[in-house]
Amino acid sequence: MSGPFSFRNRLVQCPRCRRQVAVGMNVCPHCDFHRVRKAEPLPAPEPAPVEAPIPVVEEVRLAETTDLPSRSMLVILLAMLATFRRRA
Repeated sequence: MSGPFSFRNRLVQCPRCRRQVAVGMNVCPHCDFHRVRKAEPLPAPEPAPVEAPIPVVEEVRLAETTDLPSRSMLVILLAMLATFRRRA
């Protein structure tokens, strides 16, 4: 069957096992042969745009922003749970 919809144009022969493999595949599914393609030339890299420097923002420490009463309540609660024992 030949014509515009035939698979002959989309298949190539694996050099190791001689079976038909799709053109887009890099590895033969039958013998695991890795096909090496010719590398296409890469386009020239564009120069990176120069951006304005980012202003430095002062860091806020976590200890200064936490609420002291809620922190102390958590410590007391954990101490009470640590001393609690189950009765058998």
